[in-house]
Amino acid sequence: MTIFDLHAAVLADYRDFVRSFLPISDERARQYVDRALEEEARLWPDPLVQLSPSYAMGATVDELAKQGLITRETAEIFRSADGKPFRLYRHQEEAIRKALSGESFVVTSGTGSGKSLCYFLPMVDHLIRHPDTGGLVGALVIYPMNALVNSQDQALETLKAQYERRTGREFPVTFAKYTGETRDEIRKLMRRQPPKILLTNYVMA
Repeated sequence: MTIFDLHAAVLADYRDFVRSFLPISDERARQYVDRALEEEARLWPDPLVQLSPSYAMGATVDELAKQGLITRETAEIFRSADGKPFRLYRHQEEAIRKALSGESFVVTSGTGSGKSLCYFLPMVDHLIRHPDTGGLVGALVIYPMNALVNSQDQALETLKAQYERRTGREFPVTFAKYTGETRDEIRKLMRRQPPKILLTNYVMA
C-alpha cells in the first residue's frame, strides 16, 4: 500500500464514520450530503504545502562582543549545546543593535525566526552590565498565554544549564515565571527575592 492508498483509505473510513451519524430519509437531502462528502470534501481540506522562508544571516554573538556591543559574558550565554556562538539572522542583529542603542523597535517575522532573542539578548546584556536592580525586578516580560511563558522559561533554563555546565560558573541573571500556576510558596519567595527577569502574562501583570 502506498501513502496515497493509505490517504484514500483513511478518508473513506472517515466518510463512512460521518455517514453513520447522518441517517437521512429525504432523498434530496441525502444526495446533497453525499455530494458534500464525496465531491466537495467539506470535512477535509486539500493538502497545504508551504516553503519555509530563508532569513538573511547576520553576525555571531562573538562578533558583536568583539565590536564591544555586548559583553563577553553575554556572548558566552547565547551559544548552542556544543558551545558554538549563536549566529543571528539579520533582523535579529538589527533589532538588537537598536535595543543596545536605546531605540524602540517592533519585530514582525515568521514563526521560528527567533523574535524572542531580539529582546532577551539585550535584556540579559543590560542586566549583566548593571546587576544592581535595587532589589526589584529588572525586566518584565508579558505574554498573552501561559504556554508562551512556559516555553520561554524553558528556553532560559536550557541556556542556564548549558552555560553552567560549560563554564562551571553560576548563571549571572536570575529569572522566574509568575502565572496562575505558580505555587503560593514560590510567590512568597519571589516577593522576598525578586528575580532580575520576570516572565508573566497580561492577567497577572
